[in-house]
Amino acid sequence: MLQQYFRIHVRNLSKKPMYSIINYIGLTLSLGAALLIYLWIYDEMSYDKMHRDHERIYRMLTFRKDGVEYIKTPSMPLPLAEYLREEYSQIESATFVKFESPVPLQTGDKTIDLVPAYVDQEFFRIFSGFRFIEGDVEHALTEPNSIILSEKTAKILFGDVPALDQNIESNEYSNKSYKVGGVVRIPEHSHIDFGFVSLINPSNLLHKTFTNNWKRSEWSGVYIKLKKDAQVNDKFITSINAQFSERTGTAKRVLFQPLANIHLFSDYDWRFDQNRGEYKYLLIYGGLAVAIVVLALFNFILLTIARASERFNEIGYRKIVGAVNSQIFVQYITESFMQIIISMVSGLVLVYLLLPFFNQLTGKSIYFIPSFNFIATTLAVSLIVSLLAGIYPALYLSSFNPLLIFKGANTKGSKNLLIKGLITAQSAVSIFLLIFTFVIYMQIHFINQTDLGISKENIVVVPTGLWYDNEAFKSELLQNPDVLSCAFSTRSPADFHWQFPLTLDGIDTVYSTLYWVDESFAETYDLEVVQGEFLKTTNKDHWNISKSKQASKSEMDHIVSIPAVINETARDMLHLSDPIGTRLGNNVVVGVVKDFHMRPLQYEIAPLIMVNNPENIMTLNVKISNNNKPETIAYIRKVYAKHREIRGFSYSYFEDELTALYNSEIRLGNMLFSGTMLAFAISLMGTFSLASFGTQRRRQEIGIRKINGASIYNILIMLNGDFLKWVLLAFAIAAPVGIYFVNQWLANYAYKTGINWWMILAIGVLTLAVSFLSISWQCWKASRENPVDVLKYE
Repeated sequence: MLQQYFRIHVRNLSKKPMYSIINYIGLTLSLGAALLIYLWIYDEMSYDKMHRDHERIYRMLTFRKDGVEYIKTPSMPLPLAEYLREEYSQIESATFVKFESPVPLQTGDKTIDLVPAYVDQEFFRIFSGFRFIEGDVEHALTEPNSIILSEKTAKILFGDVPALDQNIESNEYSNKSYKVGGVVRIPEHSHIDFGFVSLINPSNLLHKTFTNNWKRSEWSGVYIKLKKDAQVNDKFITSINAQFSERTGTAKRVLFQPLANIHLFSDYDWRFDQNRGEYKYLLIYGGLAVAIVVLALFNFILLTIARASERFNEIGYRKIVGAVNSQIFVQYITESFMQIIISMVSGLVLVYLLLPFFNQLTGKSIYFIPSFNFIATTLAVSLIVSLLAGIYPALYLSSFNPLLIFKGANTKGSKNLLIKGLITAQSAVSIFLLIFTFVIYMQIHFINQTDLGISKENIVVVPTGLWYDNEAFKSELLQNPDVLSCAFSTRSPADFHWQFPLTLDGIDTVYSTLYWVDESFAETYDLEVVQGEFLKTTNKDHWNISKSKQASKSEMDHIVSIPAVINETARDMLHLSDPIGTRLGNNVVVGVVKDFHMRPLQYEIAPLIMVNNPENIMTLNVKISNNNKPETIAYIRKVYAKHREIRGFSYSYFEDELTALYNSEIRLGNMLFSGTMLAFAISLMGTFSLASFGTQRRRQEIGIRKINGASIYNILIMLNGDFLKWVLLAFAIAAPVGIYFVNQWLANYAYKTGINWWMILAIGVLTLAVSFLSISWQCWKASRENPVDVLKYE
């Protein structure tokens, strides 16, 4: 029976090869695109699931209310981990990870800056997905100076030579040797990344200030693993909140974030999380995949119904010889399933061919090896899709009365209404995608063109680590005529948000971004000073101020006066018309700079305070001329090696760092553009095929109208009117829906482009024009035929 259905299907395909090819191309492209998007979504949902019992692992967060806004952070005091292990029976284990500034590690002639992560013995027992490729978890950190390297670090330092038991030197603060106790592979889908891991050392002065201190939590996170069948319920949370508030002396509350949710559901800033994603992009890409497949299915249904009259006689003969409706129904559903399966297989081939380009487009490293579950799922999806695509045509065709067919009675039924509805829906989906994609590109253009209030061209950013004596280094750099200015800062002002309470008259009034810079920062980044002057504090001044901290607290309030510069937003939020000389805690305002963006445009400009603290100066910013860039970079590298020989040299352009902040938006735009063009092409193929088929069906009508004096223009208007009025209806439906969803997406940005009426109108005109040209081409060919040739057999 299946063999017979297949022969009938092939025979019908060969009668109208153009429509068959269009059908298969549309289905293949749409299913291939949907599979690629599925692989992307599956990859996004796979983060941090490599750890055993990951569903029982949580990261702890704190949150506090700042006005009407809730501020979340994973920064937690380290003693919390041990306290939870000992006091709560439903917790199987708890651990912490404390990150610190990059330090240089050296072996032979190789030096690399690495981010260290300090942990306790429970860390690798909870995070079992960090697989040891050298050493083992039980013995890796048994010696006081043992460290565990990431596989990437081991490759850089030792190449193919085993790293286990090798010695590494570090000259960051004093000569120190480490011994490699193990090497671990950090999975791509891990939110935790590090250069090396070591046990936290309570004898270390810096570590000691954290291990027993409930009030310090910088750069440290706490994780728990629940016992089997234990739950995070209200009683559990209330108890921990009470203990946390008592020990920290704050009103902060505690949250528990499932490990697998960190990648997609982190509505807070944490500089140490790697590979951050957003759940909303899953919805957008998933919606795009569904839209593309639905458009292809609409094409399938449209062409099947439009060609139904060609199969009336076949259906009539089969019913006369005894076929019942159910047999006719099964035949057409089977034909639909055959087409979907063939298209699905072709789509899989397309996935293999396009996956390298897709990875480049999305910035991922997805690989595709079909598993048994995937194949079973694919077959199930194919069956569902074939039912969705074929159930109405099968019901429609199997319901015909053979006597009416042979008498030539009208068998159209409600198909014309369905065809019009599908044309409208198809056009509406295409217009909606065009609107959404166009506005995203407008927003990206707006981001690129927005004046950030800060210079961004030709600034080289060089990480240096902690730096104390930089004057000689800056002086030597400035001897090169192509080096225009130099400044040191905590980091580049691309995305910095270290929070600090600005205290006025002894009251914490405003949480501000605290940024450490030197006296040349304003010159290098072209900041505009609107009141007072910029910082002129030198390192010597800072150390004199620091010495005064030996005084009592009451004396220190009068003695310590660290110069600071604030921005206009901080001045206005503090209600200071003339802030110069105003004391903010230990800081005294010496200047006000014009507001500038130092965070992505999703965020409003926040209050900012800038001070000079050489203990937190970790980045060199060099403004260079547009000439001789390679030579200038080489010069910076040479001077850097002279003054900072214990660290490796790396650099980036500030402009590139700004662009990287919007990578997800850029990729979204590129993905949507590719998907929208595919959807629009599929929709256009359907319109073209339907117009061609409809025109062929009306050749006799066109011939009669020409004999009665109708011009080609009249015929074009008549035939186009049947299609274009439904495109206009689609635009009327899609435009307000598109505007609504675009506004929802733009709500994520504090600074955004507007939606002008001409944008929407241009998309409507474009869709109408392309549809008109597609239909008119078919109509023009039919209207050019000699009516005598068309009607001579009638």
